Amino acid sequence: MLEELDEEQVADFLARWHRAAYEEASQGEKKRVLLAEAIEHSAAIHQLAGNPLLLTMMAILNRTQDLPRDRAELYEQCARLLLHQWKVDVALAPDPELAKASIDYKDKRGLLLRVARTMQSSERGLAGNLIDEETLERALAEGLQGVPNLRPDRAARALIEQLRGRNFMLSAVGGNSYAFVHRTFLEYFCAVEIRERFQTEQSLKIEQLKSEVYGHWSDETWHEVLSLLAGMLAPKFVKEILRWLLERPDPDEGCQHVFLAVRCVGEVRRREDLGAVEQQVFERAQELTRFDLRDAYDPSDWETRQFVSELRTSAVRMVAKVWREAVTTRTWLKARAQSDEDWEVRECAVQELARGWKDDPETLQWIEDRGETP
Repeated sequence: MLEELDEEQVADFLARWHRAAYEEASQGEKKRVLLAEAIEHSAAIHQLAGNPLLLTMMAILNRTQDLPRDRAELYEQCARLLLHQWKVDVALAPDPELAKASIDYKDKRGLLLRVARTMQSSERGLAGNLIDEETLERALAEGLQGVPNLRPDRAARALIEQLRGRNFMLSAVGGNSYAFVHRTFLEYFCAVEIRERFQTEQSLKIEQLKSEVYGHWSDETWHEVLSLLAGMLAPKFVKEILRWLLERPDPDEGCQHVFLAVRCVGEVRRREDLGAVEQQVFERAQELTRFDLRDAYDPSDWETRQFVSELRTSAVRMVAKVWREAVTTRTWLKARAQSDEDWEVRECAVQELARGWKDDPETLQWIEDRGETP
């Protein structure tokens, strides 16, 4: 399992990669600067840059095109690269009958959508990125139904044998288990599969989308899929989903419905299309910085105090990230840093000001005048 890279390691990777990938040093440096700036200024790209595999994919894409600003589109481009490397014809070639079949990019993509759906509907759901060999073989065979000149069961077996020897989008991980090469792709393909059922096949209605899909809002392992999905849907549907989320009862007081709503807003390209509901989510997120449990608790109960504090500071970080471009966000953060009753909220607000406005002399001077260390 590859560990995430920190900012210094990302910068070092980019320098080394571009020196090795370009014969002309000036061209490599130009591309390195473009990618480094994209990582710094795009929240979507910055979020992915710490992963070595995805960072390599972005560097390859950056050679020939501007990187997509949306995470979903960036995942699609990375997935396309990896799928083109999956030489299915090589796996089928030893069998004279299977060798006659033609499996293209859309076929391979369809197979992974089916695998992702199989994994998300399993007993473990999205808690883990694993599928056993028998289930994987069955999912592949089902996905190959209807391909001319091909026996689905034999073709699925051939693909499994290929995956044992080399990783493509799927990889063997031992113990007769397989996984996507990175959990990111499981989550991405799960989101795409749900979108296609909703928008293309229309086998999923909006009420089902809310209750059966976004009904997983209390399970944080679903949040990445659900927020990615929001970025793929038309804003009119996202508005309905956001309103529905904000109305959810929250007996566990984890406020996951609000946090998910914030993440969904962060994935929408044209937020003005969300209308008043975006402001409602914004205000609910701000309110969480003053969150407290409904029932009184012993102030010496460290675990409970920690839970409340982490929820409040998480709200600060999410507001700062998702609404960084809003003119009121910096003012709100300064107010929290200056006068919030919770010292951890004050500290977190200072850190977010320093992180989000590090190139703004006025903000940095304000922090320095208060004697704070970012």
